[in-house]
Amino acid sequence: MVILNGSKIIINNYKNIENIDDLKNFNFSLIDIDLWRYSKKKILTSKNKIGIKINSDQSIDDLFSNLDFFHLIVFNFLSFKDGRPFSHARELRENLNFKKEIRASGYILPDQYIFLKRCGFDTVEVEEGKVKIWTEIYKKNEWLNYQSY
Repeated sequence: MVILNGSKIIINNYKNIENIDDLKNFNFSLIDIDLWRYSKKKILTSKNKIGIKINSDQSIDDLFSNLDFFHLIVFNFLSFKDGRPFSHARELRENLNFKKEIRASGYILPDQYIFLKRCGFDTVEVEEGKVKIWTEIYKKNEWLNYQSY
């Protein structure tokens, strides 16, 4: 997978962590929301830069009290028809003043790229073979890509 920010490929420093004991092995750790819920106290003591991955059908309410702790929030779209992550990203930006990275992953279409950016997403995770189409769509519509975040 490739991470795009606009039309630029960026390095993904975050490593997926499935076991809480693996936190000590990586400086940039990506955990899922279930691991967060079960190991919150231990994770909060970590010196790592923590990212959290949330499926589009999961609630983000239990993140609000510790929002500043996260350096990355990844919304995994379970379907390209599911608009909840768009709403979540906008809420994080506008209502909760989240300034760090928000990433889209999963089932998203290149045509949704500009809308992702408008709602507050910084980056998108795409298949390596589809980078060209994503960057072409972004560049074609770059004049539409305004955001105040």
